[in-house]
Amino acid sequence: MTHGPYPNSRHNTDVTSILSVVLTVLGGVLLFVALTNAAAMLRPRRNHPEAAPLNFCILIPARNEAVNLKQLLPELLKTGVRVYVFDDESSDGTAAIATQAGAIVVRPSGPLPEGWTGKNRACHQLALAAAEDSPASWLFFLDADVRVKPGWAESIQAMIHSEGGRSPVLTGFPQFTPGRSLEPMFLAWMPWILLATNPFGLVGRIRLGHNGFTNGQCTMWRASTYSELWPHQEFAGAILEDVRIGAWLRKRKVRVSVFDLSSVLQVRMYGSPREALDGMSKNVFEIGRWPGTLALTVLFLAVGVGPLLLRSPIPAALFGASWGATLVISRMPIWVLLTYPVSCVVAAGVFLRSAYWHFAGKVQWKGRVYPGQKNPPRT
Repeated sequence: MTHGPYPNSRHNTDVTSILSVVLTVLGGVLLFVALTNAAAMLRPRRNHPEAAPLNFCILIPARNEAVNLKQLLPELLKTGVRVYVFDDESSDGTAAIATQAGAIVVRPSGPLPEGWTGKNRACHQLALAAAEDSPASWLFFLDADVRVKPGWAESIQAMIHSEGGRSPVLTGFPQFTPGRSLEPMFLAWMPWILLATNPFGLVGRIRLGHNGFTNGQCTMWRASTYSELWPHQEFAGAILEDVRIGAWLRKRKVRVSVFDLSSVLQVRMYGSPREALDGMSKNVFEIGRWPGTLALTVLFLAVGVGPLLLRSPIPAALFGASWGATLVISRMPIWVLLTYPVSCVVAAGVFLRSAYWHFAGKVQWKGRVYPGQKNPPRT
């Protein structure tokens, strides 16, 4: 006796329905987090009546950044703030450009030591130089590819005034400026993963909990806290040091305030899809650093395509809306929303490529090859 196709059809329908419910719940959670971040993230106030005078110095790690520094340094220095640039064995005249602009140039005493990445050595040496030379109470680590907007210095000082008493570390998200061609599609998954899964807005407003996050592009440290912890020395060999430092600060119960900085800072990380692919391949493995975490991240990205594969309109709308909200926060072009399933697939491939680079010891960036870590230390 046979039952024909109907029992299997009913079973398939039940599985599809269950998956649709799960994706609807997940999509609702992602959208809720993204919307709370869009509405409630801390934002710097302009022209705070009690924020002046400027009480921070700027520390810029630079390896072959002459082009970026030509644009960035004049805008920084005209405010009167003290700027330190670490010339990380550059071959493009970085030190000369920084000196001509009026920055204080710090040079290495020798080749990159074993066990250090270039950026971590640069940041550590910059902090040492500022500790000896600068009267500022705050250290502002800034990447050379960041650009500042009018009123940026007063806004940064206002952040220090409003949150610096509670949080010895301040960080945030600048506006993402897209590069050429389809490069935004290669990066749009990054703000989605960060801004739709981590409730920065809620934590910042209720002042409970810890996001476990710092953004190495733009992070401010109370100078006394930095000199107690020396975080870049602690994670000397980390490729993605800001992720490691953020998690470490959470364990040490050092409060971090996370801001939406898109009104005062913007960054163009890469100029082409190939640069974006290689840059992310260098970094993203260290988000988890363990095979299980890697598998869960890839699965999460694959789930982003699930509503379309199941042809489930409600979860598809929720996922799409969560993407849209994070694009608005990061100020990325809204057309990327149309390509978000492709972005998920690309991101999953980037994570797998990054894992291969790390396990094969082929992590490379700006002419340096790092050995990778098959068994990275727990922190």
